[in-house]
Amino acid sequence: MAKNIKISPSRVSAYKVLSEVLMTGAYSNIALTKHLASIKIEADRRLCTNIVHGVIKKINKLEYVLSTLSNTPVNELDERVKISLYIGLYQIIYLNKIPEYAIVNDSVNLVKMFVGKKASGFVNGILRNALRKKHELKEIEFSDFFDIMYYEYGFKRALSEKLLLSYSKEELIEYAKYSILPPNVTLRVNKLKTNREELKNRFKEKGFEVRDTFVPEGIEVLSHLNVTLLEEYKKGLFSIQDCAGMVVAHSLDVKEDMKVLDMCAAPGGKSMHTSELMNNSGDIVSCDIYTKKLEIMNFRMKQLGINNIMTKKLDGTIFNECYMNTFDRIICDVPCSGLGVIRRKPEILIYYSNEKIEELKKVQRQILENGIRYLKKGGVLIYSTCTINKEENEDIVYSILKEHEDIKLNEINLPFEFDYDKAKAKEGILNISGDKNNIDSFFIAKLTKI
Repeated sequence: MAKNIKISPSRVSAYKVLSEVLMTGAYSNIALTKHLASIKIEADRRLCTNIVHGVIKKINKLEYVLSTLSNTPVNELDERVKISLYIGLYQIIYLNKIPEYAIVNDSVNLVKMFVGKKASGFVNGILRNALRKKHELKEIEFSDFFDIMYYEYGFKRALSEKLLLSYSKEELIEYAKYSILPPNVTLRVNKLKTNREELKNRFKEKGFEVRDTFVPEGIEVLSHLNVTLLEEYKKGLFSIQDCAGMVVAHSLDVKEDMKVLDMCAAPGGKSMHTSELMNNSGDIVSCDIYTKKLEIMNFRMKQLGINNIMTKKLDGTIFNECYMNTFDRIICDVPCSGLGVIRRKPEILIYYSNEKIEELKKVQRQILENGIRYLKKGGVLIYSTCTINKEENEDIVYSILKEHEDIKLNEINLPFEFDYDKAKAKEGILNISGDKNNIDSFFIAKLTKI
């Protein structure tokens, strides 16, 4: 790695994040959190995040553009060189206020720093050519539906074909457009320590712009800031959680002093929200397979003042006889394809495959089967995912219902209003459309043992 090269910290961090995501399979949200910590200026943090999300969301289009500019086939280029070029091309095509010299110089210097001086001339030539053709590149359009979904929005043909079994082309285009938008920042007020009005007033006194969400304990932050650095976060006055995730605990219809199981708990938002709705009473067992994630949960619970949750390392796919017919309420928020949270984790589209869906469906079904066995008679189980793929949602639930005569769907009653199919919710099925509510997309099914 070359030394004494000056580059904007936002682009250096963006390169590091993209390298981890595209070359080692890291999650962008986790990699961003790690590398943004070294950036002190908020504007640089925003630019870094913009570049990372933008490159990942537009990587197919950027690869196509690069193929028109490079005499060397794209698949023969060094991955590190491609990442530097994608960073430059994304800014040239999609960001209008950044000086052209800064785009080219920093991309060239990134290659010098992380690859070597030899490749810098190639990068310089490609980007200067791109600047000459900037208007032409900005006007590249596709007419075929599958090309639009792939190049403009990142949806592979196999995924588009699968989703077309459940949605129209128009619905998918609208959802894809929404998926490339920046995610909003939503907080869940910890009512064990404060209330929404008090927390909003604290933010407004600091000059932050916030507004209410449809969930009564939600606050959307409109100002650009890292909320985890605020004293209110460290004191446990709020957690970061999207409104769609908050709907899960409300759907559970939990009461004080109940015994609750969260089968796939980490990072813990639904467990902790349930605890707050129970006023820190009863008993919640929050399970996950990762020790480190459970340790983070324990630390966060102390900050929030929660003491009714016991974390436990447990694989939800493995039946635990000790839990048989034990719990009043169960949260079964299973691993899924994540197609409802593309705004936050755009790399989901890069690594999508039909084979992975088949593997996930087996895991989802096994976890739900075990959850049903853990549920008391008269108890309620919430099966939820953050995907729009019906194979992981309705299909799993209806197949389980056919095999368990003692399990039925139960009406979902919510104490707030937003855009959803109330007739389906009355039947026990809730599809939360992110693009209609400016939130993540979620699926929720409410099951009862009779």
